Amino acid sequence: MKMIIASSLDRLTDRLRNEGINVVCSTDSFPELQRIFGSSEAIGDTLLISEKINQEGSIIAGLIKIHEDFPELRIIFLASGTLDDPFTVNRLHALASHGIYDLYYGGTITIEGIVSLVRNPKTKAECNDIFIQYAKNKIPEAVARGEDQTETSIMLDRTIRNNVVGVTSVKPGTGKSIVASNLAVTLAKYGKIQGEDRAPKILLLEGDLQTLSVSTFFGIKDEEYNLKNALFQIQEYFENNNYDYKRWYEGASDVKAFVKRCCRRTNVENLFVLEGHDFNITDIELVSSASFFYLVNYLSTQYDEIVIDCNSSLQHPTTDAILQICKNLYYVYTTEFNNLKLNLRYIDEFKNLGISNKVKYILNKALVGEQKDSYSFEYSDKELVSGRINIDFEIPLVDMAVILNSTYRHVQLCSDNTAKTLPVRIAFLELANSVMPLKAPEEIENEIEELKKQYKGKKKKGLF
Repeated sequence: MKMIIASSLDRLTDRLRNEGINVVCSTDSFPELQRIFGSSEAIGDTLLISEKINQEGSIIAGLIKIHEDFPELRIIFLASGTLDDPFTVNRLHALASHGIYDLYYGGTITIEGIVSLVRNPKTKAECNDIFIQYAKNKIPEAVARGEDQTETSIMLDRTIRNNVVGVTSVKPGTGKSIVASNLAVTLAKYGKIQGEDRAPKILLLEGDLQTLSVSTFFGIKDEEYNLKNALFQIQEYFENNNYDYKRWYEGASDVKAFVKRCCRRTNVENLFVLEGHDFNITDIELVSSASFFYLVNYLSTQYDEIVIDCNSSLQHPTTDAILQICKNLYYVYTTEFNNLKLNLRYIDEFKNLGISNKVKYILNKALVGEQKDSYSFEYSDKELVSGRINIDFEIPLVDMAVILNSTYRHVQLCSDNTAKTLPVRIAFLELANSVMPLKAPEEIENEIEELKKQYKGKKKKGLF
């Protein structure tokens, strides 16, 4: 370890050296620290910095910039405040949201405490108390009242957005992105706005960041206008404005215009896609949960409905914002044996997070009608999950050739007018109708009647 110390605490450098820590240089000036990192001088692999340092401007914004420029550098931040102090909470949360987890707080700073932190790096999970306290400190009413905001009044309004839904799953391969894409297309084609004579504007947001299926389905790829650059523009805006959240709500017109431009039109009328683009591991680590929240929050004012293809990990930086503000979270699962235990554990997490009431369960690749006679399974998919997982919606199994051909043509299953896709199209209409009211064209009703004749198990009348 080669440590750089930035602190005005008396004799901190000497005392750490006495503990056997290799301190290569020290400074009590934040501008000097920025000069060190901006020069060609050899630097250490660890930065220990105290809030008690001579500074100009925002030390938090400066630290985040150093973290982005030197992602391999370990940063240890010493704060003398506790989580009872909103100012301390806001500063710690800003750092933790950007992947800086070695945060010392809780009152009196001791050498023993610092040495312990140096030798035992923290994880994101160990910062949960910061995220929890930060959420408790939200004052969403202040946004509506237009009150002056200070650094002790964070403008992160987690009110549920009635036009945002998420689609998630426990692991890749369940068909999550196919479900999200077809749900969005169905809403764009058949949705209706109550009391208005127009079709809804739908946005499909590729929030996975790692498995970029949505952009492949629609054949959209833009090197400049994409989710990656939109998020980084938002983060840069906050860094340059000392995390002035009120200023975002009142202005940031250039950044918002860029975000809106990133939402690309598709070959489906009224449907737009914000593609995830190529996020590498470093990019994802730099993504701020708060930035994703502000992006979704702004776009919820621009579109009638947003469908988000979520990442499967509950620890992903985009997940927290989606879980908090979406009106419904559609959980896609299959009845593969190696998947069942993971599904049950995920469901327990939803309970722990207090969001079970907004989760709807989708059994994908379900065997319906005559399909049941085509496979020699020794179990029933419904029997396998009975009493363990709800089945709110079923998406029938589709021949893989049909899916691949559809992807190749950039045409979603719900836009395929062949007999093979009729059952799945009906399923997506039912799913979409749980999001918003739908138009029920005569030709669709006729198709439904034909489907009932073909699949005797489909007995209920009236799809909607």
